[in-house]
Amino acid sequence: MQRIRITVQGIVQGVGFRPYVWRAATQLQLSGWVCNTGAGVCIEAQGEAARLQQFIQEIRHIPAPAQIRSLDESEIPLVPASEQFIIQDNQPTGKGASIGADLAPCADCLRDIFDAKNRRYHYPFTHCTCCGPRYTVTRNLPYTRSSTSMGDFALCPQCAAEYANPADRRFHAEAIACPHCGPRLDLQLANGASIACDVQHGEILTGYAIAATLALLSHGAIVAIKGVGGFHLCCDARNEAAIQRIRENKPRARKPLALMTANLASLSNEVLVSADEARWLQSPERPIVLLQRAASSTLPESLAPGLNTLGVMLPYTPMHYLLFNAAAEHPDAANCFDQAQKLMLVMTSANPSGAPVCIDDAQAREQLAHLADAFLINNRPIVARNDDSVLRVRSDGSACFLRRARGYAPLPLSFPPQPFSTLALGAELKSTLCLSTNGLAHLSTHIGDLDDTRSCRVLAELAQSYPEKLGIAPQRITCDLHPDLFSTLLADQLDEALQAPLIQVQHHHAHIAAVLAEHGFDGEVLGLALDGYGYGNDGTSWGGELLIVNRTHCERAGHLATLLLPGGDLASREPWRMATAVLTRLGRQSEITTRFAEQPAAKLLTQLQLDSGAPYTRTSSLGRWIDAASGLLGVCLQQDYEAEAAQRLESLAVPCAAMPEGWLIDENNVLDFLPLFARLADESNAVDGASLLHATLVAGLSEWLIRTAQQRQINTVAFGGGCWANRWLDEGISQRAQAAGLTVLRPGVLPPGDGAISVGQAWVAGYTNGI
Repeated sequence: MQRIRITVQGIVQGVGFRPYVWRAATQLQLSGWVCNTGAGVCIEAQGEAARLQQFIQEIRHIPAPAQIRSLDESEIPLVPASEQFIIQDNQPTGKGASIGADLAPCADCLRDIFDAKNRRYHYPFTHCTCCGPRYTVTRNLPYTRSSTSMGDFALCPQCAAEYANPADRRFHAEAIACPHCGPRLDLQLANGASIACDVQHGEILTGYAIAATLALLSHGAIVAIKGVGGFHLCCDARNEAAIQRIRENKPRARKPLALMTANLASLSNEVLVSADEARWLQSPERPIVLLQRAASSTLPESLAPGLNTLGVMLPYTPMHYLLFNAAAEHPDAANCFDQAQKLMLVMTSANPSGAPVCIDDAQAREQLAHLADAFLINNRPIVARNDDSVLRVRSDGSACFLRRARGYAPLPLSFPPQPFSTLALGAELKSTLCLSTNGLAHLSTHIGDLDDTRSCRVLAELAQSYPEKLGIAPQRITCDLHPDLFSTLLADQLDEALQAPLIQVQHHHAHIAAVLAEHGFDGEVLGLALDGYGYGNDGTSWGGELLIVNRTHCERAGHLATLLLPGGDLASREPWRMATAVLTRLGRQSEITTRFAEQPAAKLLTQLQLDSGAPYTRTSSLGRWIDAASGLLGVCLQQDYEAEAAQRLESLAVPCAAMPEGWLIDENNVLDFLPLFARLADESNAVDGASLLHATLVAGLSEWLIRTAQQRQINTVAFGGGCWANRWLDEGISQRAQAAGLTVLRPGVLPPGDGAISVGQAWVAGYTNGI
């Protein structure tokens, strides 16, 4: 006989870990207990030595969504054993526990929801230990019902019995609920008056609010729907008038709108779906997946103007399933969700572009009153906002994340342990916060852009609450090198308050460091950082950089040829301005006023003599070079959203041969695509121009990368920066680099863009001894 103590860390709270351990121990006839702690899970088990070893193996093989990061065991003295193994009350001791992510309903819960004999029939808050909200309802750790927003709902006798029954899959399911004791839906007007509630005069009318919501949507209404991590604006995706109302009032003139459909069968005529894309769509995390629009598609062009892709997701809450079920021709059929449905819904985040998603009922009614005709809310508070994750699927089946949020955040990343715990505040766009310690990077969910004061407030609140919640005292504060960003100013304040050294990390260094952190690679790499903007070491705008990077060191080994930035920051929003910079380099300034006659500022730019360079700054950004191509080809002269011009060019491109000698590499390792752009300036066919642009960029950047790697005798290359979201660049350059014998590190669980900057900052600062 032996008694052992087991401590487990990882994603082991909110994922059914304790019930799993209880069942394993009971089957092996062990005595002891299991409980959540502030650090993870603690177990004491007593029994025959062979059975204890089998018990440990059972724990190690626990199925998803649980993830074991470390499991430590030690023998302790025997105690007078009871005949039972129990789940004890939580122990608040220890720090560093991680909470599970929000997941879609499991198959068992869906069967409950659509079984007319089940007491949870059509109940929109049906969950168990394997599914449902976790992060967005949790106030603090250890994870227990009282520490979540579900603690506001006292269990009815039937739910209490399930909660206490080891044979039930809702045994210790903290989010357990039913129509008699759980949250309820309420369809309201902006003034809070109820249109349809699932409780009328004390009588439970499950499904009443869903039916009324569907009726509104079918008549062209816009409904603000409270989801797991925030509000969506929802309308019929085939209703052009409703789509235009969203665009005019949000305002969101051309930025793509995300769609939700009942199942894969409903997509057959609208988009092309590969087996790998289907796998990502149907995963429990339910991200938005970018899919190529089919030639047979009948969906309005206004959903994603100028793009050949649509962002699509499948239902990820019982409420979503109930909406599509109500719209089905045979809603009571067992195979309702196997059959194609015509209904497709716009599900776009109910927040101004770049701002944090709205999570508060009263705030939603105030901010969205001019947008929504009705509000489908519930009385379960959202504790933590969590926007939808967005990704595209690569040819090898891996994901390129454009936004890492619901389903994935805030799950921590593992990398080699560092000497110092670090609080990293990210950059300006797609802001995230990262707190790293003991080989873990706790990356926050997507916050927003810091040119919006609401995003700034959220970042400041997280910078204070994150260390407190995780029980980690930062020994380093780190931020971007740019002196004027809100995150930099906040870092200065935290530096004084926490008495921790402040370490500033150059933007593109952080991009490549994020890739090293993700792969746990602590050697030297040649990084190719491609994006729209980053404050350079020399105070200028960078964005097309070859960098030699290791743990803390970064050396600029080459860059793209620079262009003027006519109008400064305006140039990033108005691609025609970047086209004038290229025309200036080509000595064709006289064409500016005729090419861009509809742009009032074009004449002024000519008068200021662009070739003098004053008063404009310069940039080495690939993003701005691509904007220039868009301006020259007339594809997008004014951007409604970040990278619109680049995305529209990407959508137009088809495979073609690169332009011979379309680039130059000088003795300083500066790569210049001016020969290509001289050709584009005379190209009248946008498809041909976009195709030639991408093929030549791939060829030129690949040659530059491979030549530099060979010269510097570096065998591993890493790719970071927002331009890697472009599938032509991502696939083409990766394939050429691998064919040349280089090891390629690409972002996989992190986005290539600014959403990963905080991780890169934490990686660098965590190894840095001083300022």
